[in-house]
Amino acid sequence: MPANQAPQNWQQLREEQRNRYFNGYQTTINNQLVTINHANTHINLVPPAMYPQWYQPAANWQYCNGFLLGSLVNVGPSWFGWGWPSSYGVAPTGFICADDYVPTPWIYFPALGQWREAGVYSYVSGPDEDYTGPISVEVVEPIEMPGYNGIEIINQVFLYDAYYYPEFERWGYMDRHGYFIWLNI
Repeated sequence: MPANQAPQNWQQLREEQRNRYFNGYQTTINNQLVTINHANTHINLVPPAMYPQWYQPAANWQYCNGFLLGSLVNVGPSWFGWGWPSSYGVAPTGFICADDYVPTPWIYFPALGQWREAGVYSYVSGPDEDYTGPISVEVVEPIEMPGYNGIEIINQVFLYDAYYYPEFERWGYMDRHGYFIWLNI
């Protein structure tokens, strides 16, 4: 739905959940206790000189090749390529995200209806039913790039933060096109 039809409190709710999440949220990933805070959780920005040839910088968006979660879980290019369907083309070596993207332990992949856990090379059952914090959404979107025969379309990973809306009992996020998307999980 267009952004003007998103829940009116989406920005306030987003800030409240981000603050709780970064205030020492604890979870277990791959049998390791992970504590999340601003100092130990961040994305790995790719310097402009190392951008892939297809990447065109855009205001408020950045290209990254991984992230660190709670100083213990380091997610890199091989993790993003794991499980990548061959029908999507070449596996990604990174992802595009908003400038204020926050890595989370839970990544939902709507195209496959599957959950991933940061750094774990398998699909998982998802967060506990009582979890209402932010999640990441991994979306494969087409990107145009110059090719030998004109413009080629390649698929790339975008990571979005989705936030839980208790009044609707579901997560939603704003995409790069300015649409608010509800997740049907």
